[in-house]
Amino acid sequence: TPSRSEAGVELLASYYSHLPLIESRFFSPTRQTGIFFTWYDSFTGVPVCQQNLLLEKASILFNMAALYSQIGTRSDRQTRVGLEQAIDAFQKAAGVLNLLKETFTHIPSYDMSPAMVSMLIRLMLAQAQQCLFEKMALPGVSNQFYSLIRMAQEAAKVSEVFDQVHQFMIQTPIKDNVPLFWSTMSLVKTNHYRSMAHYFVAAALLDHELGPRDDEDQQEKMLSQVYDQLPEGRTPIDILKNKDERKRFGK
Repeated sequence: TPSRSEAGVELLASYYSHLPLIESRFFSPTRQTGIFFTWYDSFTGVPVCQQNLLLEKASILFNMAALYSQIGTRSDRQTRVGLEQAIDAFQKAAGVLNLLKETFTHIPSYDMSPAMVSMLIRLMLAQAQQCLFEKMALPGVSNQFYSLIRMAQEAAKVSEVFDQVHQFMIQTPIKDNVPLFWSTMSLVKTNHYRSMAHYFVAAALLDHELGPRDDEDQQEKMLSQVYDQLPEGRTPIDILKNKDERKRFGK
């Protein structure tokens, strides 16, 4: 059994790399070998059996992605090194799942269906984005306009990707097969990080005024990137220069 570590992933990768040779030597398209490969759906537990190696290859990739996700989950996210390891692991999990999706499109197991794998890819990338935010916040957030706006932007990105995950999870038939806890947590994270984005923007507007030494154009550009749209007749520079407007938008 592969360990939940890089060594475990390497073991699976080594086995996967040998499968084409095994297939060419022992599996003929003109005759049956009598060897069955079995995979149990990771969500439903329903078994799938096939006599060709496509199922075995796909299952190895799925397990490699699962190991990478576990490595990411088990990383110490209280340290910079641990967060970097988690980001790397979640991104690799997404990459392996993407290879699975593009290479094996007709595996008769729902957990490897294009819809489910697409959702899992987004989930892995969302967790990587969350770890990136945590990495930025780890040293502490400086109470400066630019720092606060950057944190708001990163929090908004995390909220956006988890919202995409949640939208995938509530679609039929995915919602009938993934744990309710998953979709609930994706919604919680969507709202949590959206709230953090609002908080950081509010802090930037309420705690800092545009001074004569500030880069007016840069602040205007950064603020415009935070809002998808502003009320008609309002511009970012109007908000930055007007104390009452800053207070109104900040609250």
